[in-house]
Amino acid sequence: MPYSITAPLRGEGASLVRVFWQLLVDGDLVNDDLTHGYHPHITLVVIDGEMEAGKLIPALSVAARNGLTIPLRLHGLVTFPGPTTSICVAATTNKELTSLHHQLVTAVGPENVRDHYRPDRWVPHVTLTREICSWTQVGACMELSLNWRIVDAELSSIELIRFPPEVVLESREL
Repeated sequence: MPYSITAPLRGEGASLVRVFWQLLVDGDLVNDDLTHGYHPHITLVVIDGEMEAGKLIPALSVAARNGLTIPLRLHGLVTFPGPTTSICVAATTNKELTSLHHQLVTAVGPENVRDHYRPDRWVPHVTLTREICSWTQVGACMELSLNWRIVDAELSSIELIRFPPEVVLESREL
C-alpha cells in the first residue's frame, strides 16, 4: 500500500479549493472521490515501495524541526495529461517549500520516492481531480478556471498518509 507525506493547506487558499471541489461535484465533472474525506493539500512525496509506516515517521521529525509556516500563492488551474487527466491548482515554489521537499526526499531516500516526486521533477500543486476522462470534462473544468483568482495559503503541518483511502497515520507541526 502506498504512502505519501502531504502538507495540508490553511487559509483562504484551502477555502477556495473546497469551493472548486464542490463546483466539480455539482457539475458532474469528477470521476474520482478526491473531494471526499481529506482536506486540500500539497503532496510532497509518494512512496510506492514496501516500506513500513514506522520507518517513515522519522522523516516527519526531520522536516518538523524547522518551526515555521510556509507561505504559498495559488495561481490558477493546470492540467497534467495522461491516460486520465488531472486538474490541479499551481502553487508557487519558494525557498522554504523547496527546502522542505528536499529534506523529506533525503530522509525517505530518493530511491523510495515515486519518480515525479523527486526534486528534479516535482511540480507543487493542489489536485482538484485526478480522473478526468474526456476532453469535454477538461474543457468544462478549464471554463471553471475563469472563476479562479490568485489566492494565498500557508502550510503549517505535514502528515504521513496511507492510501487509498486516505488515512492519516501521523501529523506534525512544522
